[in-house]
Amino acid sequence: MLIGPLAKGMQGAHETLSAARHRVGGLGRFVLDHAGLLELPEVLGEHFGADAFDRFEEPIEAQGTFHQQNANDVELPLSADDADGALHGAVAFAARFRLAHRTTVARFAMEINAMEINALTSRCVDALARTPEEAKNELEEAMGKFAFVVRDIQPPQGRGKIAHALTNALVFNEAGHEATILFEGQGVEWLALFEVREDKFTQHYGARFDQAREAGLLGGACNFCASVRFKVADSAERLGVPLYGEEGEHGSLLPFLEDGFQILSI
Repeated sequence: MLIGPLAKGMQGAHETLSAARHRVGGLGRFVLDHAGLLELPEVLGEHFGADAFDRFEEPIEAQGTFHQQNANDVELPLSADDADGALHGAVAFAARFRLAHRTTVARFAMEINAMEINALTSRCVDALARTPEEAKNELEEAMGKFAFVVRDIQPPQGRGKIAHALTNALVFNEAGHEATILFEGQGVEWLALFEVREDKFTQHYGARFDQAREAGLLGGACNFCASVRFKVADSAERLGVPLYGEEGEHGSLLPFLEDGFQILSI
């Protein structure tokens, strides 16, 4: 005799659970089909996310003990009104959460833009306040000073090194930097070779060498190497390349360092 009522009770509970799942499962479709609800709080002039987030702080009054609540839940299945209320509450929460998030992002972007504008305005004011002499000094400080040192002449490495030294010095100079080429060791022989230009290499790069010389980029040659060791002091003089260092002594790169040059060995 107990089997019949028990079976009916289980069937009723199953039907109630299926109905609740159907209603809750339709939440996503409801939100997509009623996208206009997401703008409702903004139209009404309400504070974004006010009610939705404030509900988390509302106290919840306990209705009896835990076992009593479970007993009530079993005896009273979820009604249609309760399911609809939960559904609409969830939709309202989603709408307010989306609007609150969007507003926060917009305000953050406006604050970043304001910071950038203020920084740009400050730089413009500082630039207008500087005198022409101060602006010139600032520009000179931003520019670098580079000394390219050539010490080799043996092919093929030596040819590549002098070619790169000439090229870099010209490019750096055109970019506004101060550049110079220094000749040391066997590298001083390039002065004599570019003076006579008897081989194809010096003939090919002769125009570039002349450009560097006319721009004042041939900064000097070691005194000892040019006058004593390799005997090219006369070529250096005719080309207008000064010798650095004491007479008959190796020159030092320290004066160039103290003058602010970065030494780059090629």
